[in-house]
Amino acid sequence: MKRYITALLVALMMVVPTVASAQTDTTTDTTAPRDQVTDQATDRQTDAQTDAETDRHRDLAPAKAKVLRSIDVRISALDTALVRVEGSHHLTPGHKATLTADYRFHRNGLADLRIEVERAETLAELAPLAKKVVVEHWIFALQIPKGRLTNGADAVADAAVKAERVSDEFAQVLARLEANGVDVEEGWELLDDFNAEVGEAQVLAAPVPDLVLAIEVGQMPGATSILDSARADLRKAHGSLTEARSIARQLVQFIRSVVDF
Repeated sequence: MKRYITALLVALMMVVPTVASAQTDTTTDTTAPRDQVTDQATDRQTDAQTDAETDRHRDLAPAKAKVLRSIDVRISALDTALVRVEGSHHLTPGHKATLTADYRFHRNGLADLRIEVERAETLAELAPLAKKVVVEHWIFALQIPKGRLTNGADAVADAAVKAERVSDEFAQVLARLEANGVDVEEGWELLDDFNAEVGEAQVLAAPVPDLVLAIEVGQMPGATSILDSARADLRKAHGSLTEARSIARQLVQFIRSVVDF
């Protein structure tokens, strides 16, 4: 039996770290970097500032160049997002397809808008086009967070699947020990705690994709509260996965102690 338990423990020690494999993805996808926070603020402010900013330009050329730069920054961000979506190991096929379609739609829209901006001949023509860059797309405040949050939620789902396999392996070890007269009550309690933490992570993360992918441009900026709530739930899910990994390590140590390795 000891050889059997040893083999299972070796396997478990290799799998346990993957229980929290969503940690990096989840925190990356839910915590906006400094430049994104700045861009989000820009998105929210630009619609109110566009006219005033444009009026300060006496010449059309510098005003147009500024608008074109703002479009190019957003197109570049969407290009990067498309690459990340395509390369994601966590996104479900459905979520990947939805995000890809959304990002291409907005990229094409911005490309068309860029042509309109280039054709503008007066500041009066340019001003409403500059406003459209933000209010018809909300790239940094909505589109990019949609992808990151959805990827983060799907990463939690992947980690939960791995955790279920780990739980089954632990249960086999504990049952085998119990059948041989070893008192493993503490082990079963630890396994219950492990399963509870994983279940909590699943409950928190599962609704996120449907919630954020359903947000339309016309709901902004009011829908930022939905995004903020999703971020908070994914942070909690990350915390639950971290705790589950800690419990799994405790369970491994418990098994090693009762088998007297």
